[in-house]
Amino acid sequence: MEYKELDVDRRKGTVRLRTAYNTDEIERDNHNLKKIIGKGFTPDRKMRLIAEIPMNDILRLGNAGDHDAIAGMNGDDAALKRLIRRNPGWRASDGSI
Repeated sequence: MEYKELDVDRRKGTVRLRTAYNTDEIERDNHNLKKIIGKGFTPDRKMRLIAEIPMNDILRLGNAGDHDAIAGMNGDDAALKRLIRRNPGWRASDGSI
């Protein structure tokens, strides 16, 4: 859930817009998913769900200049792994990445 807050300081003549993003619901859903699917493999073990990354998060990180987010969005698997390790709330399965 995203919250926007406008902070106007009339004495200084400044305006600041802050955006806060609450990730509790997404992290709770991923935690529950992890309990259900365990290691995350499909029955034939050809695919595995590792993480569910909220689009707002990856775009926010990319816009902030996070090199792993930018590279991960462009197909760099190593950068995506580093990004998932830094954000354990995104994990949807147990085990290594």
